[in-house]
Amino acid sequence: MGLLKRTYVLPEEVLRPFEEAVGRGHRSALVATLVREWTDEQRRLELRKAVISGCREMASEYVEQERAYHLLEEEASRGL
Repeated sequence: MGLLKRTYVLPEEVLRPFEEAVGRGHRSALVATLVREWTDEQRRLELRKAVISGCREMASEYVEQERAYHLLEEEASRGL
């Protein structure tokens, strides 16, 4: 994994407490962890939206399948 150096402009009121709390040798690792966690969360949110959308699109199909097999399920239950 290669390392890349980037420059970002951050508000002083955000940066000062960060630098006071995190030692010099640990800042990049912490920023990498935070960025990774944020991007992972964004992927999970997008996947969740896609699953919900797919379920909504398939809702009528699920209802049709339930109607088609409900009578068979009842008949099988009575036979047992």
